[in-house]
Amino acid sequence: MKRITMTVFSLVFALALNAQDFSVKSTKQSVAPEIPKAVLFDQSPDGTLTNFESVVSVVNNTGAGVYVTDDFTLDAEFNIQSITAYGFNSDQTFESSVTGINVYVYADSGANSPAGDPAQPGTGLLELVNIDPFGPAVEIISSGDGGFDLKVDIEAASGGSFTLPEGDYWLVVAPTQNIPDFGNATRWNWRAAGTGVFGNSVAHLIDPTNAFGGNFTVWTPYSDLGITEYESTAFIIEGESALDFPAPYCGPLDFSTVEPLTNVEFAGISNRTDGTVNGTSAHEDFTSLSGDVLAGESYEIALEGNTDGGFTNRFAVFVDWNQNDVLDDDSEVYEITQTIVGSDGDDGQQAIQDITVPADALAGKTRMRVKKLFGTNDYLDPCLGTGFGQAEDYSINVTLPLARLQVVHNSPDPAVEVVDVYLNGDLFLDDFTFRTATPFIDAPANTPLTIDIAPGTSVDVSESIFTVSPTLTADETYIAVASGTLDSSISLEVFEGAREAAAVAGNTDVLVHHGSPDAPTVDAVNQDGGGILVDDISYPEFQGYLELPTANYLIDITTADNSITVAGYQAYFTELGLADAAVTVFASGFLDPASNGDGPAFGLWVSLATGGALVELNDEDFIEFPSPYCGPIEYTVVEPMTNVEFAGFANRTDATQDGSPAHEDFTSVVGQVSAGESYEIILEGNTAGNFTNSFAVFIDWNQNDVFDADEVYEITTTITASTGEDGQQATQTLEVPVGAVVGQTRMRVKKLFGTTGYLDPCLGAFYGQAEEYTLDVGTVSNTSFDSTDFTFYPNPVNDILSISTASTVDNIKVYNMLGQMVVETAPKVSNPQVDMNELQSGVYLVTLEVEGSLQTFRVIKQ
Repeated sequence: MKRITMTVFSLVFALALNAQDFSVKSTKQSVAPEIPKAVLFDQSPDGTLTNFESVVSVVNNTGAGVYVTDDFTLDAEFNIQSITAYGFNSDQTFESSVTGINVYVYADSGANSPAGDPAQPGTGLLELVNIDPFGPAVEIISSGDGGFDLKVDIEAASGGSFTLPEGDYWLVVAPTQNIPDFGNATRWNWRAAGTGVFGNSVAHLIDPTNAFGGNFTVWTPYSDLGITEYESTAFIIEGESALDFPAPYCGPLDFSTVEPLTNVEFAGISNRTDGTVNGTSAHEDFTSLSGDVLAGESYEIALEGNTDGGFTNRFAVFVDWNQNDVLDDDSEVYEITQTIVGSDGDDGQQAIQDITVPADALAGKTRMRVKKLFGTNDYLDPCLGTGFGQAEDYSINVTLPLARLQVVHNSPDPAVEVVDVYLNGDLFLDDFTFRTATPFIDAPANTPLTIDIAPGTSVDVSESIFTVSPTLTADETYIAVASGTLDSSISLEVFEGAREAAAVAGNTDVLVHHGSPDAPTVDAVNQDGGGILVDDISYPEFQGYLELPTANYLIDITTADNSITVAGYQAYFTELGLADAAVTVFASGFLDPASNGDGPAFGLWVSLATGGALVELNDEDFIEFPSPYCGPIEYTVVEPMTNVEFAGFANRTDATQDGSPAHEDFTSVVGQVSAGESYEIILEGNTAGNFTNSFAVFIDWNQNDVFDADEVYEITTTITASTGEDGQQATQTLEVPVGAVVGQTRMRVKKLFGTTGYLDPCLGAFYGQAEEYTLDVGTVSNTSFDSTDFTFYPNPVNDILSISTASTVDNIKVYNMLGQMVVETAPKVSNPQVDMNELQSGVYLVTLEVEGSLQTFRVIKQ
């Protein structure tokens, strides 16, 4: 491993909270009295820490792991149903890199440490390795500001129940990520619960492969690592009592003579049983059978049974919808009005009735009891039997009807720059700031919601300044935008049919919302071809999704008649990494801030499906380096290039380590090249010791603002132990493609230690540097093809492109801006034509081959 000086703080990550953090603002999930069984151990963040203080707990793609563990205590025997670990990922790419979730539970060794570790398979009481992070057993909860909490359904992950008796235990949670090392930005970190120590002991860390070089190869307490401000991790364990049937519910019920139920059909349950009198238990346990219901919906129940003669039997059904271990609360008792008379249980007689699930039923697994009896004594009491009859218990899995919802704050009124949002009277978003979006979340559907907006200083919902009560449709997706001003009216504009990803791979789907209160009706026009993308949109309208190829666009905002351009913007979807994404572009702010309390100025802002701060689209005349190309590239330690010589320029620079930017802009330095010719490149640099460094060069020959795969030059010579000023050079000859587009383009040079991301123009490394230059590409010199005799028209073109030349044109190829050939023809005549009628609007490159020479030019297809 190269020059790693181990400090304990490389294991630790803390980030100041500039964006809202729901889990910190609401430090503990309140547990309603009717759910005493749910939370067995609560060590969620208590709010005493203002940062995402956290410690690495992850397995990388080499199989090496660094693990954190913390203790918990159970005061009785419980079935462990779910575990939630609160985590953090700096660069917010966790969901794209995670490949598995690992959960371990260990007994206490008796010495305040676990009796086992993940490097010793078989030492755990529970060992769940590489659970599918996107399968039914795992929920990844993202807060949109780096928080990534992991909730694991233990029963679903293990395929059965996991029971722990009373005692002390240790929990390990560590995701597996497709990352090559344990870099701070990419890894998952287990958050601290708060200041001080929780539970019986401080949290511990183990680094079995000594990846960090600190020799922490056995469980080591945080305190021995120098971590003292916080010494416990944040997690919640949920489950239920492992008591004997039917606990925790009343019973078992007693019937003197068991006249059995013989069939129960409900919500996917179909359970036909023996009809022999006294042939089965008075109270049977069928909790292994589960019916699935949706809150607010109705389901038919069909019941059969043996009356043991010409007697009338009746039924009652009890369902613990509020999951408080009691079966006769309001709306939980169902008197089945149909009866059966003189039935042997197999003659087809049925008592049938619809059972409506309350809209406020709690999600999750609960209990249903079916009771059959002769007579009416204690008929509707779920806890008492009678002389003749039977009871059966089943499980019911309640699912809430859900919609997907993203909330965006786009009200430019300075008086509501920061607001609190309440959902059904409870705080939903605390200190929700202007130009911020939540991720898409699950929201209750098919029932009215009450959404209140209050000042950011509010104490409760009574301070609401705006209320709306929408009803969301189950399985639909919505975007709700807070718009307007207090002087006119605050509104919540809701778009139904929102998308969380592009409908077609390779596209960026764009929803547009006019959220500028003082802006007129406008159009959005694509400068590249003049096509109207959005026509006559007025405040506060949405216009439906544009399905655009992911590319970089220049957008003009014009008046509705297109006579005046209000502003121009760069919609660089490629550089923003928005391939396959669905986004919303907002007109945001005031055209005239001075007349609106000096509020925020007009601009175009983008919300992503992942939420967070909206992304501003730059004004057209401002291009931030290295746009429109990817970057800037990051290097943790800048070991600089000191000399680049190519195509007529020589650029010698400072050799000091960390003395220059990681990605340096030399685009003012221009080299002159000609298509089809070859040029030597000379490269030097500081390796900062006895290490070998490599170089890679990337040149955008087709000028599509992307360094394509065929535009990469691997420099095969390297430098070793160079100061950058000792004359060591890596040299190679680079050939300019004959089809290179004429004009100025970009060249990127990368120097690095190692091979990770070596040939990726968009990735840096731990040690190295990148530099950017400009190349001016000229045409191939060939007297047989006189460019003065060459013209093409019209441009822009609608259908037929005409080419005028005195020479015979052998071949014509048309490329889109992604470098894909879309038309090829071999006319073998002078003055040929190209049919572009079937091509989409946009910019294309046309390459002519004339007597072995090439000429390339751009055309705009309308």
